[in-house]
Amino acid sequence: FDELILWRREHMWRAGVTDIFERAWINHLVRDTFAASESDIHFGGALFVLRVNRRPAAALFCLRARKALHAWFISHDARYTEYSPGAILISEAIRAAAEQGYTELDLGPGDYRFKEGFANASRPVGAGFIGRPGLASATRAAEFQVRALVEMLPVGGLRHWPARAMRRLDLARGLRAAIDPNRKAA
Repeated sequence: FDELILWRREHMWRAGVTDIFERAWINHLVRDTFAASESDIHFGGALFVLRVNRRPAAALFCLRARKALHAWFISHDARYTEYSPGAILISEAIRAAAEQGYTELDLGPGDYRFKEGFANASRPVGAGFIGRPGLASATRAAEFQVRALVEMLPVGGLRHWPARAMRRLDLARGLRAAIDPNRKAA
């Protein structure tokens, strides 16, 4: 588990994205979820590890509830990148999860080719927010309207940019809110 966190942090650093694990509350949340008792069928973590010569080469951490798993994050030892350890691990995790009685492994939203290769079903995922009337809510509503408009345009891969930008804004807002517990939510 610690190796997975280390790989994930290194990946975020190389990609130039925010290292969410710099925040203590995120570390506690992820570790508490991982440590949740396996006997609690309602919620907890599940870790799948791909090994090469008995050493971890890739790891997948999922949230679990009843018979469903939701892939939360995956990473691998950079030495094995050319062998697609993440794809191999997901394939093996699907097999192992089914043997343990799980009926679903949700790979989350996003039109990624690797997800299409593993999927046998899909469902629409919506995005939205609830807010009090005011400038902050009007601004947020405008963000969602722009996103919806761009996603309908025939602009190829560019149609995903608003969603990615909004996820980064949400991440920044979430991290900032956690720093100042007395700050009013937008």
